[in-house]
Amino acid sequence: MGHTTSFRFGGMVRGVVLMLLSVIVAAGCEGTLTKRKLNADDYKLAVEAFNDGIRWRDYHQSMSYVAPQQMDAFWKQADAIQERIRVYDYQIQKLDWNQQTRSAVVLLRYRFYHANDPSIYTKDLHQKWIYDDQQGNWRVTQTGLHVLLELGF
Repeated sequence: MGHTTSFRFGGMVRGVVLMLLSVIVAAGCEGTLTKRKLNADDYKLAVEAFNDGIRWRDYHQSMSYVAPQQMDAFWKQADAIQERIRVYDYQIQKLDWNQQTRSAVVLLRYRFYHANDPSIYTKDLHQKWIYDDQQGNWRVTQTGLHVLLELGF
């Protein structure tokens, strides 16, 4: 009979241990379901990758950072830039982002020339970005590239 009590006690201990493990695992999973803390370096890398793609006319690279609802507008701008504009250089002037709204704005200075004109032009442009929690990356929602096309080329 003493053996049966020991078995019951051991089973109860195992049950408590399993319940504690379940609580710990559930608490750990809860942390993965919440929004992850954003990293400024990830944002800067996304901005650079998008704008490097524009500079080097690798629009497919840039496309991977464009928000889906902006894809058609992006390709229209990319086609116009491909045809008329050559980006000489760009510089990031200012990066602002908000952890709570998961959005960001970047100010860039683009230096470029027209395909048929060697004069260098300088324009500042603003881009708006959002963090896509489902995809786990930054997406540009406003490219600001229309500024490059405003000179009437």
